[in-house]
Amino acid sequence: MAPETTTTNGQVSSKKGSSIAERVEFLGQYLRNPCSIGSLTPSSNDLTDAMLQDLDLKNARLIVELGPGTGPVTRKILERMGKQTSLVCFEINQDICARLQDDLIDSRALIVNKSALEMPACLRMWAYGKADYVISGLPLKSINQREEVLDAVVDSLAPRGVFVQFQYNLPFLTGPVEELLARHFLSFEKRQVYWNLPPATVYTCGIPFHPPSAS
Repeated sequence: MAPETTTTNGQVSSKKGSSIAERVEFLGQYLRNPCSIGSLTPSSNDLTDAMLQDLDLKNARLIVELGPGTGPVTRKILERMGKQTSLVCFEINQDICARLQDDLIDSRALIVNKSALEMPACLRMWAYGKADYVISGLPLKSINQREEVLDAVVDSLAPRGVFVQFQYNLPFLTGPVEELLARHFLSFEKRQVYWNLPPATVYTCGIPFHPPSAS
């Protein structure tokens, strides 16, 4: 059974805080732990729209978001997904998670202070089953456990599930993201978002599979 959540008659309830305050908090969290936050500012509308483009969120049964941060993508997901759809967000930063739990109240959403590596076990324990979509803002290029994170994503996706990942186009973030994705998904498409700050690449990956184990 999933942990209890606060509801507001099945409707989204979002406290409209200051955008400046949100950006200041995000900057502070980045300076304290840049490897886990991965960005100086929350995602722009252009980046969020590029991530969710062509996804049939309205008819999805389960959506998972990894690294929601202050919630710019989370809010768009909630706006576009169906009344019957569940959203589970995994945020490893305790302060950011608490802020998002306080700011976003929706009967369809569960926001938890847990690592992406815990995702498969949590979804099984809470009887959610496999996800139709996993949408990630994690900085794959800078985290050490990127292979394990992708293994967890594959474990959590339905056979025809889709994984969406964005990465910032910064010269000091040089991890082999495309090679990593190719080891876990049969195919992926990418699109550039030049108007985001900084510019970013969005990867949409389909048909997950487990990499062959070393003999």
